[in-house]
Amino acid sequence: MKSINSTGEHLPLSGVVISTPTCRGSQTFPPTSARVIRSAALPWILSPLVLLLLCLVNGLWPEFSTIWSPVPFLISLFVLGMPHGASDFAQIGEFFGVDDRKNRILFSFLYFLGMGLVLLVSLTAPGLSLIGFAVISVWHFGRSDLYSPKLAVPPLFFIASRGLLLLSLPIAAQPGPVQELVNGWMSILEGEVLSDLVWSRVISTSTLIAGISITSSVLLIALFGLHRDFVSFRRELLETAVLVLTLLFLDPVFALGAYFLFWHSLRNLNFHSGRDILSVSRIREWCGLDRRRSILFIPTLAAYIGASLFLFDSWRPDLQVALLLIFFAVVTPSHEILQAILQRSRRRGNRPAPD
Repeated sequence: MKSINSTGEHLPLSGVVISTPTCRGSQTFPPTSARVIRSAALPWILSPLVLLLLCLVNGLWPEFSTIWSPVPFLISLFVLGMPHGASDFAQIGEFFGVDDRKNRILFSFLYFLGMGLVLLVSLTAPGLSLIGFAVISVWHFGRSDLYSPKLAVPPLFFIASRGLLLLSLPIAAQPGPVQELVNGWMSILEGEVLSDLVWSRVISTSTLIAGISITSSVLLIALFGLHRDFVSFRRELLETAVLVLTLLFLDPVFALGAYFLFWHSLRNLNFHSGRDILSVSRIREWCGLDRRRSILFIPTLAAYIGASLFLFDSWRPDLQVALLLIFFAVVTPSHEILQAILQRSRRRGNRPAPD
């Protein structure tokens, strides 16, 4: 069992990440109540249960995840997914404080500049942007799933193991739907569609990486056991089993969308909020309708809808998902750099936790 250190860092308590009294500028937040602790614990329990339930439904109705493959990603447009990244500007404000307007404006400008550069690369070199997005996603998802910075194993080992598992296993297990998604990405950006020869090499490479990542996950679980970190041992065993089951047996687009919606976004959106999980304020946060998130969420959603209407003459769910991933690719580098800066500063002092 672990507690909270003097910097207000989020550490697992019986496998649960909770928030602590934190100073932000001149504000001091009260100690976390038992109800909020239960609220903070819920997403860490709920995420595996939801994915297991989806696997059960797909077992009873084998066509379920194939028929509804784009739905989780499309839901993430409005709930949890896009709103979880829309709090970046609120965190910039918390990071620099109310009075430091100059640095807030400068950092916001650099944030948008990063987005613009990624968009330029995507339009001129679609293949390069796709590779870059894959690499950043491995790091981003692996780092976000790192539930304690003080594991018994090197954090980089965990990050690489978890991130590569999420990227490679869907391609190795069911390459067809992933190929359609990649082709949709390339066609939207007017790039060259991958040939069958290139894609066969992608599959063989992904199969090798998937085998290595599963082996490293097993090794990671064993290391937790050897270090007698039984909280992390149980948690990693459960999470790895659920993710492997989900990525193997669900449609890959559905599986990745469900992970992004019910695992990554839900957990990170809930990470440091002090509100009860079923409160009206929390639900507004989930939908990006609170003041902090709507500043970025509403323009981004409007831009997505506008691009969709401009690019597509008819409703194409597969292309809608590909377009959404392009939007994520444009935002993710700036988002990840911001989160890395906030995380480093939070470890040095009382800075806001990543959202």
